[in-house]
Parts: sequence; C-alpha cells; structure tokens
Amino acid sequence: MVVCPRCRTSFDAGRQCPACHAVVADGSDPGATERAPLPFAPRPAPAAPHATGRSGVLRGAGDATAAPGAPGQPWAPPSGPGMTATPGAPGPPWAPPPGQGAPGYAPGPFAPPGPEGAPASAGCRVCGATPALPLLFTQGIGMVLARRTLTARGPFCRDCGRNVGRSYLDKTLILGWWGVLSFFFNFAHIFTDAGALEKLRSLPEPSGGNPAQRLSPGRPIYQRAGIYVVLAIVVGVSALMVRSSVSTHPPSSAMKAKVGQCVAYAGSTSSFVSCTGPHAGRVTAAVSNDLDCPSSTESTLQDPAGNGVLCVDENQ
Repeated sequence: MVVCPRCRTSFDAGRQCPACHAVVADGSDPGATERAPLPFAPRPAPAAPHATGRSGVLRGAGDATAAPGAPGQPWAPPSGPGMTATPGAPGPPWAPPPGQGAPGYAPGPFAPPGPEGAPASAGCRVCGATPALPLLFTQGIGMVLARRTLTARGPFCRDCGRNVGRSYLDKTLILGWWGVLSFFFNFAHIFTDAGALEKLRSLPEPSGGNPAQRLSPGRPIYQRAGIYVVLAIVVGVSALMVRSSVSTHPPSSAMKAKVGQCVAYAGSTSSFVSCTGPHAGRVTAAVSNDLDCPSSTESTLQDPAGNGVLCVDENQ
C-alpha cells in the first residue's frame, strides 16, 4: 500500500497516483514527488510583431539578419528622404492636404465672422463673395406710442452691404420719427447705419461667390426720399420755433397811434421824433407779429408788453 504525499490517496500498485497523477519518487524521502509529464507539449511563445520574416530578415532594421528563434527587435520607422522620426516618439498630428477638409466633412464656403469692422475670412452672406465685413444694420419704425427695430447682420461684401445699408437707412429716415420714444431712438439707428456704410468704403470690388445673387448697390442715400423727409422735418421745426419766438397778440391802441410817426435810432435804443427833422424811418403799420409787416419794411419795433409790432420803412 502506497500513500500519495500530495493528496494523501492510498493505492496498491504503480508509482503514479491515480488521483493527482503525482509520481512517488524512489528513495529515502517518502514525501518527495515528481510532476507527471503532460500529455501535450507547451505552445512556444509568439515572436515579437514585425520582428522577422520568413527569410529571417528583420523588417525595418536594414539588412541585419536574425537567427531563427532569436527574440525580435522593436520596430523602427522606414528611413528615406524627408522621413525622420525618433523610434518610440509619437508622430505629428495628422493634417489634411492643402485645400481639403477633414475626412467626412466637405469644405464649406463660410467661416465664423471675425470682429466687427475687420475683414472676415467668410464670404458675403448674400452672394458668398470676398472680401466681406461682419457689419450690423438696424432699421427703426415709429408707431406713435410703440416702436419696432429690424436688424441685418453680415458678413457683407461691398455691393450687398451698400444695398442693405442704404435701404435700411432710407426707411429709418422716413419711418423712424413718428413716435414719442422712436424720435430719440432714431438717432441711434442713423448713426449705426451711417457708420457701417462708411466701413464699406474701404473694401475693394467683390470677387468670387455667385455673381447672380449679388445685390446692386442702388442709389446713394442723397438720391432717396428719406433725406428729403429729414430736411422737411428740420424746416418745419425751425419755422415753429421762429413763430413761437415772435408776438402773436394784436397791437394795442397805443401801438396803432404810432403809425405815421418817425423813428430815430441811437445805438440799441429808439425814439419817436418829428418827421421834419432827422429821422431813420417812418412807422407804416402796427401788426401782431413781424411776419405780417409790408414788404417794404426794413426794421421792426417790438412792444415791451408783447402787444404787437411796429413796421418801419427806412426809405421814408
């Protein structure tokens, strides 16, 4: 009876344990065991990738040869004109060839606009031409107690920008005044559009893009109706201010009694004198304000109390 020193299994014959296949060694040490031979051979360790070819020549390592079964060497990049690299160092990031975009993305004609007032790398938003500027145009519309604002953002080429800017500015000059708040906000719209149009003067003639979609610059702003509306408003306001500055009260009976008398001037003062002596002129009419004086009137005398105006003909 033999006892296996490894798994303590008892067996009668043979040196190999039927349970753990341990072989009981001969000799004085009954606890010594031998590992039973495996029924298959161990798989050899794989060679290093790209180490050797069928002929035993190292790939990428020149003409050096390696003995069969020798350990492989680290792979090295191929050498040649313009091909230098340090083994083990990461290569430079991949970049697309000039004029091409990244894989899977078609190159687009537009790029994000740059700072306002600086030439943008993108083309015009209307026709795609270059150069273009990222500009902002605003249009104000007055509605008595409310107001409305329209905006148009670039980039614009020179021709398309002038078309949009002149149109916005012309409508602002016509429609932007008719409101309590719009009257004051309209000045901001005018300055914004005028400043953007001035920046377009620095751009050359547009090129590229789609000429069929390019807008015509149109007539200059001084040839449009908006500028004449502004002139009419200025003249009307000025007339109202002048009208309010003169007397509108009918002349008093004392003022009417001065008609036919002669006037003499001494510096900034005036006095009534006899018409037979030296005098500056004769009073021809007494009216409510100087706008009603006869056409022959050359000077007027204002009543201190505001009760009428005396018209003086200095040729009499």
